[in-house]
Amino acid sequence: MVVLLVGVSAFVLLPTDEWIARFAGLAVTEDISADGRVQIWRDTWPAIVHYGWKGCGLGGYESCFYAFKNVAADYAVEYAHNDYLQVMLEWGWVGFGIGMVLVGRVVGRLWWVTQRSEGSAWYMGVGCMGAIVALLLHSLVDFNLYFPANAMVVAWVMGMGEGLPAVVKWEIGRMQRMGEKVLEG
Repeated sequence: MVVLLVGVSAFVLLPTDEWIARFAGLAVTEDISADGRVQIWRDTWPAIVHYGWKGCGLGGYESCFYAFKNVAADYAVEYAHNDYLQVMLEWGWVGFGIGMVLVGRVVGRLWWVTQRSEGSAWYMGVGCMGAIVALLLHSLVDFNLYFPANAMVVAWVMGMGEGLPAVVKWEIGRMQRMGEKVLEG
């Protein structure tokens, strides 16, 4: 009751103009045009080549990109607006390669599930694969994984995708033991 009373009092007693100005200032963002993003991508390549296999370190994009930046001179460019380029610069070629191998493994396992299962396992496999493919496509033009909530959802979906083949193998074994028809793959 006290929390509700304090909340209502804050809205009534505090100056409305100041509240609006404060929250409006939080919503202001510097949107980068499509041409600006393409120029950022072009400027990121020389930085990737410079840092090569070792990368510049996690969270180091802004400071490492500064020396190669030819776009938006008045603004700090904090992200590449492309997860692949940003990961290549920060993790290096080795880290990027390891990440792509892990993603490829999960997608391959999900493909196996969709070819050898039916029912709820098939739906789960298709759903996980759809979520991963959607993220991979969206990552071409934005930096999804730098938001903790998105990164956690991706980790969750990838974990489900990695574990789903074990469930399908168990289900196939159970069906064989019971003498039921098994989907041939």
